[in-house]
Amino acid sequence: MRTLGFVFACALLLPVHEAVSQADETVAVVYEDVNRNETFDAGDQPLEDVLVSSLSEIRSTNAEGAATVPVEGRDIVFVIKPAGYALPLQDNRVPDFYYLHYPNGTPADLKYPGVAPTGPLPDTLFFPMHPANHGKAITANVVGDPQIPRKKENQIFRLKTVPELMETNADFGLFLGDIADDNLDIFGPFEKSIRPLDMPLYMTYGNHDVNFRAPDNSLRAETYRRHFGPDYYSFNYGQSHFVVLNAVDYDGWDDEADERGSYFGGIDETQMEWFRQDIQHVDPGVHIYIVTHIPLHDRFFATEDGKQILEVVDDRDRVTHLSGHLHGFMSWTYDGDMFGTPMDARGYSLGATAGSWWAGPFEEDSVSAATNTDGTPNGFFEFTFADTTHRWRFVPVGEPRDHQLRISAPHHTVPRDSLGHSPVVVNVFTGDERCEVVARFDDRAEADTLTQFTGYDPFVLRTNHRRVNRDDWRPDPAKTGHLWKTALPRDLSPGTHVIRATATCPEDKKYGERKVFEVIDE
Repeated sequence: MRTLGFVFACALLLPVHEAVSQADETVAVVYEDVNRNETFDAGDQPLEDVLVSSLSEIRSTNAEGAATVPVEGRDIVFVIKPAGYALPLQDNRVPDFYYLHYPNGTPADLKYPGVAPTGPLPDTLFFPMHPANHGKAITANVVGDPQIPRKKENQIFRLKTVPELMETNADFGLFLGDIADDNLDIFGPFEKSIRPLDMPLYMTYGNHDVNFRAPDNSLRAETYRRHFGPDYYSFNYGQSHFVVLNAVDYDGWDDEADERGSYFGGIDETQMEWFRQDIQHVDPGVHIYIVTHIPLHDRFFATEDGKQILEVVDDRDRVTHLSGHLHGFMSWTYDGDMFGTPMDARGYSLGATAGSWWAGPFEEDSVSAATNTDGTPNGFFEFTFADTTHRWRFVPVGEPRDHQLRISAPHHTVPRDSLGHSPVVVNVFTGDERCEVVARFDDRAEADTLTQFTGYDPFVLRTNHRRVNRDDWRPDPAKTGHLWKTALPRDLSPGTHVIRATATCPEDKKYGERKVFEVIDE
């Protein structure tokens, strides 16, 4: 976005950035930046029917590429990127798609600085963009919870995760919130770490990105906005519409207890009304992706807010929800028990690249394993969007790409007298109720079909004493539903044996692993 620009009219280049006013509305001009100099000048083409928004109202540009946008108090004016176009990138790789209107800046009594005073509202705001040919298949890196508490963990993120994000050569990246771990001073170092990513990056606001000294929701995201722009917005790629919401309902700092207040999943009425407007502008055949940090799930989200969100999209054929927050993988459907609004849609919580909050064990170079508390390796997801469908695969950081399940039990040895009831447990990291898991023992032709259950991964329980982070804190193991089990056959003889586990999941995904163990006489 540029407020300093030139308008080409009547064969003259007329400077417009000198005239600013105290008006409560501005004209947003969206144009194709033909020579890519980020200035509206001769040869540039105004773009009609592009959506431009404030935090409360969405408008559409006319034939001159212009839309009058009402602005109220501290506000943000931003363009909703249309499919087939790209915007210039800032140094932190966030698209330059917004203007922060903070005439007097953020109040100074917050712990972390917010937005500096921007002065009077410009009469005209310019949003350059250029055509982008992504082809029929568009790829994205979807990253849950970096949750970086300080510079050391930022170094681990930069060493361990950033190079693997670079290898995917994705069209864009989507971070699912909790960039920080309460220490918002880490935003700056984080921005430096992601500069090598040669792709647009879209951010989501998380509960650990809250400026906790804020007295209420109105000032919760001031520091986040200073670095990354609006905390709710939308954008388009191909036949996919992504709407990113701020779903952290924060009670504000508790002055009496002198501690941060509580939070829960939810959105306020201003954002809800903006969301309704946004969806009204989406063509019926487009796949809608609702993105939040806190999962849109009745365990974590206010019932009435969740119900209203689903009611906005319940007449749409293609809806998917993406979230982070849980430091483990979870998948669910929106049946009648979920907010009382049954619909054919699925939600996902996509784990955390921080895993178990960057906890050990530590490698020789002090890089932590950071396995998620449900046993899933830390990593991210690579999505491919084609037409109105998508496919995804989990990318375990620091592991082979085909490491998609673990035979967590048995361990090394099994007493012979425990055969028949000693368990085989398989953790399919991104599995759900649609997967089928089987196990074969040695060279036997017949396979055992495993039963899905919810519980603790034996691998996590067995190794949790080593999972201590740099605050000398050990995260608790988490129950998960992507476990499958059977019992070891009674007729295994003493000696070494091989288990071969195979998981077949939707989208023709097929994963496998083998494990060697020993049956012993005691």
